[in-house]
Amino acid sequence: MASKLQPDQSNDLLCVRKGDEYCGYRREYLSQNLSKMEERFVACKRCSGIMREASLCKGETTCLACSDTPKQPNPVKDVQDSIATLDVKCPLLRDCDWKGELSEAESHLKDCLSFLIVCKECKQIFPRRDEEEHEDNYCPVRFIDCVHCYKHGKAE
Repeated sequence: MASKLQPDQSNDLLCVRKGDEYCGYRREYLSQNLSKMEERFVACKRCSGIMREASLCKGETTCLACSDTPKQPNPVKDVQDSIATLDVKCPLLRDCDWKGELSEAESHLKDCLSFLIVCKECKQIFPRRDEEEHEDNYCPVRFIDCVHCYKHGKAE
C-alpha cells in the first residue's frame, strides 16, 4: 500500500545538491574523520563533498556534476573504489544505527525501517517500520469487514 522509495529521496539524504543535480556525498554521515591525505584524495575541490562519480577534468579530480565537461566523464576508478569503501552511518541517525560502506548506503535506505514512506491510499507519512500496522489498523482507506452487517468495504 505504501509507495516505494523514489531515487531522489535517498539522494536528498546522502548528497549535496547543485541546482538540479546531485554532487558529492554529505560528510556528516562519515563514521570517522578523514586524514589530510584521504581528504585530498576523496573530497571534491568544488562542492567540498565526498566525490560521487569521481571524474578527472583539466588535471583536477571532481564530482562528475561539478566537472566543467560533464558530458565527457573521465572516471578515476581507484578514487571511486576508495570512496565506495568509506565507512558511513545511516542518514536517519536518530532512529537507525546502521553502519556500512558508502557503496551500500543507497540500498540500505531502500530497506531502512526509519525511512519515511507515504501511504498510496491515504497519503499519510510514517516510518517504514509502521507500514503493516498502518495498513492493517490505521489507514482510513483500508478494507475491513463490518462487524454489524458483515459487508467488506473501506474503513472510512
